[in-house]
Amino acid sequence: MNILYVSAYDAPRGQSARTYLFAKELVILGHDVTFITNGFNHFSRKEHLNKNEWYHIEYIDGIRTIWLKTYPYKTNGIDRFINMITNTIMAYIHHSKSNIKPDVVIGPSVPLFTALSAYFIAKKNKAKFIFEVRDVWPEALVLLKQINTNSLIYKFFKKLANFLYKKSDFIISALPNIDSIIFESEVSMSKVVHIPNPVTTNTYLEIEELTNIIPRIIYVGGFGTAQDINTMLKTTILLKRIDAIFEFYGVPDRIINKLKDKYGDQKVFFFPVVPKTKVPNILKSAVILITAHYNDNLFKFGINSNKLHDYLSVGRPIVFAGNAQRNPVAISGAGIVVPPENPEAMANAIKSILNLPEKERVKMGEKGRQYAKINLDVKILTKRLEDVFYKTLKGEN
Repeated sequence: MNILYVSAYDAPRGQSARTYLFAKELVILGHDVTFITNGFNHFSRKEHLNKNEWYHIEYIDGIRTIWLKTYPYKTNGIDRFINMITNTIMAYIHHSKSNIKPDVVIGPSVPLFTALSAYFIAKKNKAKFIFEVRDVWPEALVLLKQINTNSLIYKFFKKLANFLYKKSDFIISALPNIDSIIFESEVSMSKVVHIPNPVTTNTYLEIEELTNIIPRIIYVGGFGTAQDINTMLKTTILLKRIDAIFEFYGVPDRIINKLKDKYGDQKVFFFPVVPKTKVPNILKSAVILITAHYNDNLFKFGINSNKLHDYLSVGRPIVFAGNAQRNPVAISGAGIVVPPENPEAMANAIKSILNLPEKERVKMGEKGRQYAKINLDVKILTKRLEDVFYKTLKGEN
């Protein structure tokens, strides 16, 4: 098949790996894959293209990658909105120039404008359009309290989302619990399939057991609105007397010194964003992995976190603070889930795991690794994705 991914935030070998991992495996399976994406990186805020380049084509791991010049931004304001619009326009223009004739076009949510561009590209080429729901817009914006359901912005995005649900030939949801949204859009569940973010589990096959070292409790991930960093920081204060150290990776440059000044000492350390290739070794060095989310309904549709999937794959116990639906930590038994915004509960969970015999800690972490091998491995999920493409081309939904 000729497969076209249209993206705004994913990039080959980038911080968000879903599209890249699937594309790389699809190439291995013999398909022709094109990946259209922004030259401006959403995570690093750095530009991949040279100053005078409007677009650039290169092959990365066999994937034809079309980098687009789009409007740069620093915050989630009007500049980011302009970036979304320029991504939509540039994707359509430069696909037309490429003379690539796709059989299947995949467009994401978010942003919805990028998915709209993918729909028009599919329509122009008489290809199948697959809508990939990575985040449920505009509902997620309401849950984050950025807009309300009476606003014109909500109503506009709701109409756009429903249009894309209805016009899609198939819907792939990265989230496990979007039935209510599909019902509202009056679309049949028969054309919806859940495919979570994949992990390359063979990266973690050689898991070294940790002995005779100071236990390292590690967080690797974002420092945005979805992560409750404050609860984890307060937890470090409550655990000053235990024989362990805390390490936080992914701290933005603008706040790293502030955090070091306020919380950093011989037991708490802060590090900037690290390349994706270095994450496995960092995770392997942990005795416990931690993450926390706020007490809200943001994860009512389920959780689909690259970070959490990496945590599961590495075979280490996890302490998860939050109220996510269908939480894989709870499902797999790979750690302890505690209520959100409760540092005392998180501290107690960490102490409880540290007090376990090493054999029990290893057993707990291994449950997560086995869950990842069965449910999240990129080769298994890519075959499921390939089946969706074939069904779509045959009109089976």
